[in-house]
Amino acid sequence: MRLIIHRKGDRVWIFTEDKKINRADAFPEIVKEVLALPCSEVILDTEFVLWEEGKPLPRLAMVGLVTRKEPYIKEDVRVNVHDILWWKP
Repeated sequence: MRLIIHRKGDRVWIFTEDKKINRADAFPEIVKEVLALPCSEVILDTEFVLWEEGKPLPRLAMVGLVTRKEPYIKEDVRVNVHDILWWKP
């Protein structure tokens, strides 16, 4: 699932590609990782992939990103960064 990550200072947004819904609340661990980057601002073009038993699941398995209420904590969600659209040290 393609998502765009924005960081400005200590705030992080994770937007869906279609409806531009902020899903940062669903990925607290990823928000922590983004806040650990050595920059003050960044925009990343990413793909989130859900893994299970050492294998990536199909895109359809990620559809819950848009509607799921509880955060992804125990699931193995990996983020592939395809492009850094903005970076400010």
